[in-house]
Amino acid sequence: MPSEGETDHDELDDYSKGIAQFVCIYTAKKLAERDARIAKLETQVEMLLALFGKSGKLPGLDAKAADVIDLPDWRKRTDAA
Repeated sequence: MPSEGETDHDELDDYSKGIAQFVCIYTAKKLAERDARIAKLETQVEMLLALFGKSGKLPGLDAKAADVIDLPDWRKRTDAA
């Protein structure tokens, strides 16, 4: 669809122009729904980052961490059977 002041030089018939207009409107609607979901998720991520601190580092996501945690050996039986 030509904007104001522009002439239509695409040489499409009315049927093709209608299809193109429908596709543009449909795509814009779907992208608006997607953009709304993305905005909501971005807000949630920002809230989580605020809860974990301003550093932006979430616990457990440091790939270079060499901390060793000694977990109890839960497979051992401590009672005499």
